[in-house]
Parts: sequence; C-alpha cells; structure tokens
Amino acid sequence: MIKKNAWLLIKHSDEYVKKGFDAKAFPESVKSGKTIEDIKNQAEH
Repeated sequence: MIKKNAWLLIKHSDEYVKKGFDAKAFPESVKSGKTIEDIKNQAEH
C-alpha cells in the first residue's frame, strides 16, 4: 500500500543539535512505538 502523504525528514547538524545524542539508541517510532523489526515481523505473519 502506498500512501500519498508519505515523507522523509533528514535533519542535518545545526545550532540546535544535542551533542552526544544518539538517535540509533531510540529505534522506536514516536507515533506507533514500533521498531522496523516489529513492522517486519508483523508483515511476515
């Protein structure tokens, strides 16, 4: 299923960056709370 309102945000370093913050340490979606792995596993079942 393709959604017409799908988008991708790419955040580059700027004056608001939090030094030492690792986004990879927070793999869950803010909206759903799921990880890519969770979504992949759902699709396989």
